[in-house]
Amino acid sequence: MTWIFVAFLEPVLYAFANILDSNLINRFFKNAWLLTLSLTVASVLFTPLVWLISPPHLVPARLLPAIFTVGLLEVLYAYPYYKALQSDETSVTISLFSLGKILIPILAFLWLGEMLKLSQYAGFLLIIISSAALTYNEKKVLRLNKSFFFMLLASSLYAIEVVIYKYISLRTSWGTGYVWTLASSGIIAMLLFLPLLKKPNIKPDLEALKKHYPLILLIGCLGFLGSVGVTYAIYSVPVTVARSIGSFQPFFVLLYAIMFKRYFPLVFKEQTDFGSIAKKVLLFIVTIIGVILTVK
Repeated sequence: MTWIFVAFLEPVLYAFANILDSNLINRFFKNAWLLTLSLTVASVLFTPLVWLISPPHLVPARLLPAIFTVGLLEVLYAYPYYKALQSDETSVTISLFSLGKILIPILAFLWLGEMLKLSQYAGFLLIIISSAALTYNEKKVLRLNKSFFFMLLASSLYAIEVVIYKYISLRTSWGTGYVWTLASSGIIAMLLFLPLLKKPNIKPDLEALKKHYPLILLIGCLGFLGSVGVTYAIYSVPVTVARSIGSFQPFFVLLYAIMFKRYFPLVFKEQTDFGSIAKKVLLFIVTIIGVILTVK
């Protein structure tokens, strides 16, 4: 069960990175595509650290299409995610990743032949319902806003990505699969970044990039370490089980908001009134039950 402790790098670090993401896209950057590509490249800069854990090897040629696809999806799913952050609270946006999670057990069964116990599927469904319930607001008319559609796209692309990554993990070592997929995303991001430099209205965002590059590098580092947790879990257990741990992200966002909002009010968009906290804590308990069922 060591994988669980490593997997928690994802929600703990991604939650912090998501808060910083929200600040960058809402306060300093107008072009979400530029920010997407910059943060992708920033994560890739930390790949040499993988040699300390699991030195990579040359990847089999038959895996190159899958590796390229994962790299491309890693870039593509992030763009609608950043667009969604412009419309909603960070924890709500993250919880909307549950929209695509329903695809994971279906794709894992159809492509990988993964079969779980009925109780594990029930736990995963409980996690999805709990995550979706975070978006409900009884004071507002139920409607499908921009963030819903952006996250429907982002979460669906990410679901496909993690299932393909599981396919890669069954055929090579963790270090090899991780480095090659991350490197491919970095190369794709760089190729897509160059045409942006020619756009006439990109100058303010380039100035923001120069000014806030230390923060971007910090987010890149957090993203790199968080993805270590994600990929290690995918290598260790069925992909549906591995993705259950990521459901804790919204609650770490809330925890950080409770701890630090009073000191950094401009950084946090989270509602921290008693009602909001009580609701999220209740759903947190439901999520824990779902995770326990999933990993049994």
